[in-house]
Amino acid sequence: MARDHLLLYALSAVILINIVAIVMLQARVAEIPEHAPVVATITAPVLPVTAPLVRTLILPAPCDDCFDISEYAIALNDTINMAVETVPQDRIPAFGSALLPAIAFNQTLEEYPALVRGWEGAGSIINLSGEYAGTWYLLPTQNAPYYDAANRTVRGRVGVTYITMRSCQECYDVAESSEWLADVRITPYSERTVDAESPAGRELVTKYGITAVPTLILDSGAAEHSTLQPGWSIVGTVEDDGFYVLRDLQRMGVVYYDLQSKKLMKP
Repeated sequence: MARDHLLLYALSAVILINIVAIVMLQARVAEIPEHAPVVATITAPVLPVTAPLVRTLILPAPCDDCFDISEYAIALNDTINMAVETVPQDRIPAFGSALLPAIAFNQTLEEYPALVRGWEGAGSIINLSGEYAGTWYLLPTQNAPYYDAANRTVRGRVGVTYITMRSCQECYDVAESSEWLADVRITPYSERTVDAESPAGRELVTKYGITAVPTLILDSGAAEHSTLQPGWSIVGTVEDDGFYVLRDLQRMGVVYYDLQSKKLMKP
């Protein structure tokens, strides 16, 4: 739908995986198809057979809903010749990563100069002994949700509240917003629907000064999602409590109800 494309454009300048480090290092990153399932298996890269083989370690997070770091490896698949393996949970602390998941490349990565140039601005270089002895280029996730190892908490989970209006039969279906939430790589951790004319709905309308419904509110976990940030100010606000309120329904080109004028608004 046109409104979905408009909102998607406003909310995210980039639909590619947000690998900040790769962008900083000026590497070519392959696009992951929208909504494509992520698999741990890395297919053979389209590289010369003489390309140096980089031992690549996946350091998963101890949470099922955390970002799948194997997407980084998939995106780099035609840039680096990799031998990918997963580090057992009990070995991960040895890498000292404050954020999980993470990915680590052995020193052979230096055979790809474009990737290691300026690495300290995105990740770290560590030296280990024992089972994983050697020099490793460590890159923590740049995507939420992720695990904060220092505080042992998951950050970036997003709860969504949909504010509907049952009495408005012509109003757009705010549940359709789940499509563009997926496009900006947000999977709601929890969801609830509240009618604007109910006591709970009126409380939210008053608290956030909402003037147009149906709309939605994202909780403060949304702040961890960089794909949401580029254009949110165009369509919504960030409140003092850190919650994100969608406001500009006119820009979306949908049928909605204006609570101030008490009128049905059409594109």
